Amino acid sequence: MSRAFHILRRVGIWIDQGFALILCGSPDVTLSALAWARGEIQGRRRWRILRRVIDGAFWFEPEHCRVAWEAEATLEQWPPDLRALALAELRRCEHGL
Repeated sequence: MSRAFHILRRVGIWIDQGFALILCGSPDVTLSALAWARGEIQGRRRWRILRRVIDGAFWFEPEHCRVAWEAEATLEQWPPDLRALALAELRRCEHGL
C-alpha cells in the first residue's frame, strides 16, 4: 500500500485515540478497541451498542472493533522495531528473567 495510505491510516488512529481520551480518559487505545473490550469482553451494554455503531460506520471493514482490539493487544500499530523490542520484553517479564 502507498505511503499516503499509511499516513492517513495513522491520522485516523490518532483521531480515534483522541475520542477515547476525551470520552474515557484512555489515551493509548482506540475507541474502537475499547468498544470491543468493554462491550464484548466485559459485557457492558452501552459499549456493545457503540461497537455496533462503529462497526456500522466501518461497513467496509468486517468486525472493525474486534480487529482494532486485536491490533492493540498485539502492538500491531507500533513501529516494527519497537514492537519487536516490546514483545521481547513482555516475554522476558513473563518468564521472570
